[in-house]
Amino acid sequence: MWLIIDGNNVIKSSAKTAPLKGKPFEEERDRFVELLISYQKKIGEQITVVFDHGEKSAQFKEGVEIIYSGREAIADDVIKAIVSRNVDSNITVASSDREVINYVKKMGQKTMGAQQIRKNLGLSSSG
Repeated sequence: MWLIIDGNNVIKSSAKTAPLKGKPFEEERDRFVELLISYQKKIGEQITVVFDHGEKSAQFKEGVEIIYSGREAIADDVIKAIVSRNVDSNITVASSDREVINYVKKMGQKTMGAQQIRKNLGLSSSG
């Protein structure tokens, strides 16, 4: 499985228990990437996280691919492009953006809501 995460969407998703909230976004983003690195080691699957804006770039950090969409695009467009180029891959996209979810499903791939990935990372709890 290849897990592609809509980084800004997941970080900004509302949850009663959101340990990342209230910090500068760069700090939230860096902590989120650290959690993804730990999660990747645990599940042993390919993980790509896509963030809006920043300098357009792609890099790997301890097994997690980190992509910044650049100033000319948004993460949604980058995610859609990755999915469309990899239709034969086993992809799951984590996002709560309805447009992204609909596109990914139309392409025959799976989706996971932002709250589910937050739960998997230990960022949300029930109750």
